[in-house]
Amino acid sequence: MKTQFDYHVRIVSLENLRAMCARAGGTCHTYEISKISRSRVHVTYSNPNEYGTPDPITAVFPCYPSTHEGSENPAVIIGEMIRCIGDKDGYGYQAFDLLTCGQPVYRDPSTGAWSTRLEIDGTDHYLCPDNKVRKVDQYHPYTDDRTAAFDITAETSAETFARIGGTRHFAYFTWTDLRPAKPGMYGRPVEV
Repeated sequence: MKTQFDYHVRIVSLENLRAMCARAGGTCHTYEISKISRSRVHVTYSNPNEYGTPDPITAVFPCYPSTHEGSENPAVIIGEMIRCIGDKDGYGYQAFDLLTCGQPVYRDPSTGAWSTRLEIDGTDHYLCPDNKVRKVDQYHPYTDDRTAAFDITAETSAETFARIGGTRHFAYFTWTDLRPAKPGMYGRPVEV
């Protein structure tokens, strides 16, 4: 019997990947696109060791020409890392989780700045379809470009936990069903 599966793989344009590398990098930890070929994109992560020597590792992602801009801005499949070059302990792929599992970024057409949905909306509180204002759990694995996860543990009754088990409860909504709730909107108190 063969294994069956059906899942979504994250694909971003090369320009989005450049912006994600710039946002993820810092003073010591740096991400950069080091090589682009017809079918592969190499992203190098460097975190100098305690002596200040760079200790780079490189993730290799598959890519294909974009339907919009061809080979100038290829589509990079960041959900499927092919290999990790320079990985000494077998856990080097974890250094790229910030890119592969990070929040999507969008370019503001007027300024050219790259921002996440929460930065564009200017809040992390949203009016949900059941008319309650909740704070999005931006680090939940189900919060992505399609859905947002909300921790509703405080709203959940003891009977529900007795029935479903566990200690935490989440609600999931699509972004199209949500409205940004800045302070003073939808009964949300103004923060002082």
